[in-house]
Amino acid sequence: MLKSVHVLLLFIFLMLSSFAHEHSHQHDESHNWTLDKKAYQSTRMYKKLNIFSKATHIKKLLMSPLIEIDQALFKEKLQMFSGAIESEPGVKLNSRCKLSELEPTIEFLKREYSVLGYDANGMKVGSRYLNFVAKKKGTSQNPKVLVISSHIDSVCNAGANDNGSGTISALMIAKALKDMNFKHTLYFVGFDNEERGMAGSKAFAREMKQKYGENFLGNINLEMMATNSRMDKVFHVIDCDRADSNFMTDMIASNIASFNSPLKINEACTTRSDHSSFWNQDLPAIVLSENFFGGDSDRCYHRRCDVVDERMDFEYMSEITRIMAYTIIDLANL
Repeated sequence: MLKSVHVLLLFIFLMLSSFAHEHSHQHDESHNWTLDKKAYQSTRMYKKLNIFSKATHIKKLLMSPLIEIDQALFKEKLQMFSGAIESEPGVKLNSRCKLSELEPTIEFLKREYSVLGYDANGMKVGSRYLNFVAKKKGTSQNPKVLVISSHIDSVCNAGANDNGSGTISALMIAKALKDMNFKHTLYFVGFDNEERGMAGSKAFAREMKQKYGENFLGNINLEMMATNSRMDKVFHVIDCDRADSNFMTDMIASNIASFNSPLKINEACTTRSDHSSFWNQDLPAIVLSENFFGGDSDRCYHRRCDVVDERMDFEYMSEITRIMAYTIIDLANL
């Protein structure tokens, strides 16, 4: 009888340990933006004098390709990515917190990017994590590399905003640029494990440093950008005043002016996303998001209610996506 009790207790202990390991990321607050008190204190509206003349803006407006972001398509792809509708017959991506859930997510992204003509694959990170990588080669004999990234994992919820919005924004940019050729090489990357330690971006940033070094042009990391409850079109471009990275912020601001966008930049500083993995390798990077630290964060951040619903502003996120597409064109041809 005593032996049976010991066996039962051992079984219960093992089950609880397994459950705790499986769900430990739910209690990892190291990347919770709401707890980054310094970031809330670091916000300021972008006020640099524009270095380009009005004539330059007009010339750019006339010479640039017309980019339009299809809001209905954006919504449909976000619904697929967050499990509101099937990503393929019989498959719903309801959560993205385990390797078994990331595998169909990667397959969805591979299909979407492959149709657009990109070289798309999953990339194992150790035995537990899985990144997504799509590539468009540059035409230069010695191209530099520009990385457009988002994290594709979630906190065991649908993660429609965090970070379906950033991931589908990247996809919509890729669609807008699919027929264009660029001097430099573009990588569209989806990182696993952002919510639990950033293993995916750490491994990728190390690889970029080793492989490209000074030929690494920059990383633009797209975070949650779906909510705009104040209806003021303010969003974050975060470079933490790094001299190696703030040129990308200036370029975004210039494009906002050139293309008569209603967007306004609220600068801030945080290391709680995948852009910091590039900074740790002394590589230039920025992160974009909704005006989270400016007091307009998503009420469903890290909650079950983070689904595609009425709180999402598709005009807002499509406009951010449009301006970023123009910025990537500029960067990829520097």
